[in-house]
Amino acid sequence: MLTHNDYFTTSGTGPSWTVNLKTCTRKIIDDYHNELIRAAKIIYESSSSPITLMFSGGLDGEFMIEVFKTAKVPFRIAIISYDTWNKHDTEYAFKYCNKHKINPIVVDIDINEFIESGKIYDIANSVNCAAYQIPSIMQGISKLDGTIVMA
Repeated sequence: MLTHNDYFTTSGTGPSWTVNLKTCTRKIIDDYHNELIRAAKIIYESSSSPITLMFSGGLDGEFMIEVFKTAKVPFRIAIISYDTWNKHDTEYAFKYCNKHKINPIVVDIDINEFIESGKIYDIANSVNCAAYQIPSIMQGISKLDGTIVMA
């Protein structure tokens, strides 16, 4: 399920890929921040496993963490490390976690081995993905359990 109540679904691949949107049935929509808090609570209520927030050190991830905190939803944080390849991002993520007394789950991926082994191609091909960064994220997520949330 991509969205709550399957309001947003996709089908097909390549030229036959389509996006389907259902009409929103909610009559009252709140401001953006409160809608995000509501979404965090929906994720929590519909999950039967621990929630893990993916955090690369960017503003979108930090904002997502703050939303889940405000919603009082319990969560873990996972950081994907590509050694020196994303060190500039993960340094901030680790500082943030340290400052907020959060012990993150660290998923180490040897990006050179990932590319040279062909795993990047295998994953990209299996999901018909042309964006080079997505297979490595998918590989990292596959090493985690629970409900995974990305901003």
